[in-house]
Order: sequence, then structure tokens, then C-alpha cells
Amino acid sequence: MSRRPLALALCAAALAVTAAGCGDDEEPSAGTAGTTSTASGASGPAAADGAKLFAQANCGSCHTLARAGTDGGFGPNLDETRLDVAAIERQIRVGGGGMPPFQGTLSPTDIAAIAQYVAGGGDG
Repeated sequence: MSRRPLALALCAAALAVTAAGCGDDEEPSAGTAGTTSTASGASGPAAADGAKLFAQANCGSCHTLARAGTDGGFGPNLDETRLDVAAIERQIRVGGGGMPPFQGTLSPTDIAAIAQYVAGGGDG
């Protein structure tokens, strides 16, 4: 019985942190138009935009990603992900496993740029 209130409190805290990451009112970055995703990640402008968008969307508040300098404690450690770009895009778009969907918050181009960055494209 004592574990249930603790679990609910942890879920509420995780939801609050996630919701805080969704409240960014900044305009999506221009210059990502025409980017495409590749299974091996990308480098160059799309990856640079991905790094910027990763920070703006507060992805690091939940996720650890060394090259972004983040040490989130709620979501999966992205340094250990073995997903391809398409799978990462889908996860960002529809959410799941505790992650909210960003389909209505980020444009498809922005989602693709973040996915490319997370998959290992560019230095950020």
C-alpha cells in the first residue's frame, strides 16, 4: 500500500517535468525546410538545427545526451539508443512509454531534425 502513493507521486513529478518541456512558445527554426532523414543520421545544417531544437524543446529535461550536455533522469538515455531515424521520429511524433506526443507542438521538419541529431548526426 505504501508503494502506490510513492508511484503516483513519481508519475505526477514526471508528468510535471514533461509538461514543462512542452511549453516552449518559440517559433520553429527556419532553415530546416527540405531536410530528409536517413537511417545513419545526418550532419550539417539539419543536425545543427536538430541540436538547437533539442535544446529549445527541453528534451534534455528528461533525456541524457552527452553531446547536448544533458543528464535527464526520466526518459531513456539517448546515448544508448540503437533506434534508426525513422523510429526516433515516430517516438517524437506519437510519444508513448511516458513520453508525450510532439506532433502538434513541433513541425514534421523539426521532428526530423531532432531525430537526425539524436541518431548521431553532427556534433551539435
